[in-house]
Amino acid sequence: LEAAQQRVHVGVTTGESINVEHRFDETCPAERCTKIVDIDEFMILPPGIETLAQMCRVLDERGQAYATAAMIDFYPRTFTTPEPSPTRTPFEMCPYFDVGPQYEWNGSDIVPRRLFRGFRARLHRAMAATHPWILEQIRGSPWPYWLGKSWKVPLLKHGVGITRVGDHEISVPPATNCDVALAHFKFLPGFHDKLAAAVEDAQYHGQSIAYRFLAAAVALMGDRPLTGPESRRYAGPESLVAAGLLEPVRMGK
Repeated sequence: LEAAQQRVHVGVTTGESINVEHRFDETCPAERCTKIVDIDEFMILPPGIETLAQMCRVLDERGQAYATAAMIDFYPRTFTTPEPSPTRTPFEMCPYFDVGPQYEWNGSDIVPRRLFRGFRARLHRAMAATHPWILEQIRGSPWPYWLGKSWKVPLLKHGVGITRVGDHEISVPPATNCDVALAHFKFLPGFHDKLAAAVEDAQYHGQSIAYRFLAAAVALMGDRPLTGPESRRYAGPESLVAAGLLEPVRMGK
């Protein structure tokens, strides 16, 4: 990030609720960008772009003050697959993802319409078919399960009249193209301990409803493969382009 340090402020959150507007919008100088990512997210730039500074220049030339992204769950072959290893990258331990789209951004709304697709939706359908009473215990009804947000606006230039609304949206309807991608790594070594703690503490949204769902899925799936017809194996940014989750760089408006 050395070349990008003059252009980008990086903000990393722990997944807890934060006041992004006050933390970054009021402290970041004009004409500087902020990058907002959670601790378990990894930004992937489009093919041909090597640094955040390059990405910011592309946005400048296009006259666009932000970059939108799909948040993509990366997962292992089974829930028991990831083993601690200092020599393996997150992409090696969790190489699979599902194709898009997982939401629809129509260009006129700040918040897109969620689609019941992706890895977690597939898990939900499997549980609804075989163990609907488990979902009733978690949610109160077997359908639908709250999947959370699978989009984000992680890059934003300041001083142009656009502010952040939470850590996912901005104050104007964004462009519908995904200029970058966010790889979401929930299933790395230590996941099972974090899962148990989240369920016990019940401190996340809906008394940790997402973690209670995952805990039930882990118990029911066992060593069964997590992949499905819409699964793909990551082989670089080009594989996200082919899956409809990242767009190649387009110059101009």
